[in-house]
Amino acid sequence: MDARIDQDSPWKEILRQYFPEAIAFFFPALHRLLDWKKPPEFLDKEFQQIAPDS
Repeated sequence: MDARIDQDSPWKEILRQYFPEAIAFFFPALHRLLDWKKPPEFLDKEFQQIAPDS
């Protein structure tokens, strides 16, 4: 059994809920360029498949 504490999931959930706001705060120029009518696609599961130790 993996004994690591999952400290990543709460942050991922916060970013999922407030992604446009986070991008606007940290990267305002990028926020203005993105088409927010199309929802973002989060690829964290796909990344885990190609880099399971990250």
